[in-house]
Amino acid sequence: MQSFSHSVLTPEEVELSFERAGVGSRFIAMSVDMLIQAVVFFILFFASEGISGGYSSPALSWYTAFLIISAALLFYVYFFIFEGVMRGRTPGKAAAGIRVIKINGQPVDFAGVLVRNLFRLLDFLPLFYGVGAVMCFINRSERRVGDVVAGTVVVRDRVRKRARLADIERHASDAQHPAAACRYPLDAREFELVGGFCRRAMNLPPKERYLLAREIAGKLYDKFYIPPEGRWDDMRFIWELYEMNKG
Repeated sequence: MQSFSHSVLTPEEVELSFERAGVGSRFIAMSVDMLIQAVVFFILFFASEGISGGYSSPALSWYTAFLIISAALLFYVYFFIFEGVMRGRTPGKAAAGIRVIKINGQPVDFAGVLVRNLFRLLDFLPLFYGVGAVMCFINRSERRVGDVVAGTVVVRDRVRKRARLADIERHASDAQHPAAACRYPLDAREFELVGGFCRRAMNLPPKERYLLAREIAGKLYDKFYIPPEGRWDDMRFIWELYEMNKG
């Protein structure tokens, strides 16, 4: 299925656009994740099978219950841990280039991950995410039941080329612009602005950090005549300017 954009208008009236992940890429991600889960389960099964030979009948019943509970926990815990720790991704989603975010464009939190995965069994019915697939086809945002309840959406990861000052300098040199002769010096006010951002960046909410980096970098891009093809990674651009001028 073709993927479409998911647009978010921030309180600052800045429109953020994400490309929604289609059913095909989600199927690939789920296949990889289920393969990993199956390998882990069979390792557990064969490891425990070796010590179950001498069990009595009552013990075997407990052993069977242990395997069933282990499979259920693996099914749920796998997604909860990976999506929570990897900011909306699992190994399968990483392989397919997709991730889970909140419907408002912010990174998904543990509460959202927990809610969307509590409904995973319903989405799985009757077999291999039948309900989830149907829901994705009929829902305009291609969200399964768990996504609708949790307020999340699966989008494609933005793989963005990192702009390095060496590349920027090469572009400027090719353009024979006077900026090629300098090392991107900042005046005292600009240096304080860049330094203040670098010191505070990791303590800012993701949305505020993104917007502030975009505003600061935009002014400096213009100052140094950075061509459009060099304007990819605002955060890295600011950090490298700060490190270059700090010395």
